[in-house]
Formats: sequence, C-alpha cells, structure tokens
Amino acid sequence: MKTSYSVQLNNRLAFAVPSYGFKGMLRLAEMADDSPFNAVMVGDSLFDSPRFEPIATLGAVAARTRRVKLGAAIIQPHFRHPAMLALSWATLDIASEGRTVLALGIGGGTPHGVGAECREVGITPGERGKVLERCVGELRAIWSGTHPRINQPVRPIQKLPPIWIAAGIYQPGSDEFSAQSGNIPDEGQKYLPGPLDRVARLADGWLTIMATPDELRRSLAVLRKAVASHGRKPEALTAATDIWINVGPDPKVCFERIRSAMSLYFNGDPVSDGTLNRWSVYGPPEMCREKLAALEAAGMDHIELVIGEMEPFKQFELVVNQVLS
Repeated sequence: MKTSYSVQLNNRLAFAVPSYGFKGMLRLAEMADDSPFNAVMVGDSLFDSPRFEPIATLGAVAARTRRVKLGAAIIQPHFRHPAMLALSWATLDIASEGRTVLALGIGGGTPHGVGAECREVGITPGERGKVLERCVGELRAIWSGTHPRINQPVRPIQKLPPIWIAAGIYQPGSDEFSAQSGNIPDEGQKYLPGPLDRVARLADGWLTIMATPDELRRSLAVLRKAVASHGRKPEALTAATDIWINVGPDPKVCFERIRSAMSLYFNGDPVSDGTLNRWSVYGPPEMCREKLAALEAAGMDHIELVIGEMEPFKQFELVVNQVLS
C-alpha cells in the first residue's frame, strides 16, 4: 500500500500567529484539497497549549473542502463526555460526507500542564488511559445503536468512523518532560514502547511521534503480532507518524525555522537539537525525500507533516511541488 500524507492545519499556531489565524487554516485546507495530500489534521488541548477547538474547526473545514479526509490527531477524550463526543463526531462525519478519521490519545506536555488540565475535568493524569479505553467502547456502541443506555439517532455516514490510538515509543531524557514537550534534554532518552497492547486490542490505526525509522520498524513488528494475538487482522491496522518539515537550500536555516515554530507551539519552551533531529525533516528537497522514504520503508502507511513555519503557505507549495510530487 502506498503511503498517504496529511498536512497539520496547526490550530495551535493559527491561534498564536494572528497573521496566519483561523482564516489561514481554512485557506490551507482548501490548498490541501487541491493537492496530493490525503487528509488535513488538527490537534487538541484544553488550555495548556491554547488553540482553536478542533471539532468546531473541522466543521468549518468540512464546508470548505470536498475531497481530503478530516482528522483529529489527537482528540483527548478525557476532555469530553463520550455521548457528546459521539454526537459531535457523527455530525462532523455527516457534514463531511463520511471523510473523518478520529485519533484519540492521552495527550502530553509538562507534568504541571497535564495535571492542571486533568484537575479541571476531575481526573488524575494516571486515569487518562482508562478513560480513553472506555471512550472507544462507548463511541462504537453509540454509533452502532447497541449502547445499553444511550439511544442517539444521529449516526455517522461511515458505519463506524475509524479510530486511531496514539501511543509513544520514545522516552525523553528526563521524567520532568513528556515526549511531546518541547524542552527535552539530549541525554538519557531511550526507545521505550508505550501501551501498544491498547492499540492492538482497540484501534483501527496507530499514531506515534518522535521515533526513528528503526524504532518504528521494531515497534510495528511487536504491534502486528499483538494485533494477531487478539484475533484481529494485522494488515488492517493503519500505522502513522507525524513529523515537522521545512524545505530550503540551507539545512541549518531550515533547522532553525522549525525550532522557532516548534518553540512557539510549546509556549516558548526551548527546543533541543535532539528533539529537532528526531521530529523533523529539513533542507533541500532531496534530503527531505530521503528521510520521508526511510519512514515509508519502516512500514508507515500514513505520514502527517507539520509545516515548521509561522505562516505555512510558501512551505506548503515547496512541499507539494518539490517533495511529494
């Protein structure tokens, strides 16, 4: 199967960079709809990394596009009651004529930020995984009409919209920071597969970040065996990763432009070279193509590109015309 690509609309930077803004996201979605990209994505946070609400954003995108799939990578289910999430997502699936992909995850950030968001929704950070697993079952039961209590007649066009689950396979160098936090030391980090069995039991797809091709290959082998052990078809699971990108003649300039955008994404936290090297492709088109080809060869069915620029339009054109074409 040929690897498909999505572009992150970046509802975080759209909020943080007024010259990009909400209208800029819609413009980027329209550009993606007329490009080789297969999907557009948005992310989620309650207030730790302020951004436009993802499902409302995708509703606006649905009205401005006709072809690309609409994805949330990720939605944090502990922020929403499953019945309301089921209704919101079913409505989005109807509005988009069946183009949705829902990626769920426990989220990331510094312990302080994660803890503050969890307190507001009445859980501890350690309960997020159980909430996610329960939510997957609730969503599918509501959408299929088999829920024991909730009869929701608003059903998605897709009988069961695909649900991906995010699970990391990289441990940062300090317990103070998560793998998603920008401020990561360069020493002590290690390959450490996360809850892959959760993905194997429940998910239609697996999403991970900040992983090398070798780590992806090793983890995917473990995951596909686990999928089979649960009586499911390993080949039916979509394997996906996301990575930042900046295309240009000088790799050092591209590297620093990604650093600036990523730092702003993480509320101004400094971003280490180690994080950037793990989580980005940069430089001339041939360098970018080579790095993306390595991810494809590692078994990735889908790659989400996050444009490492405050205003993404020129970079979008470079990616489409010089990297993906």
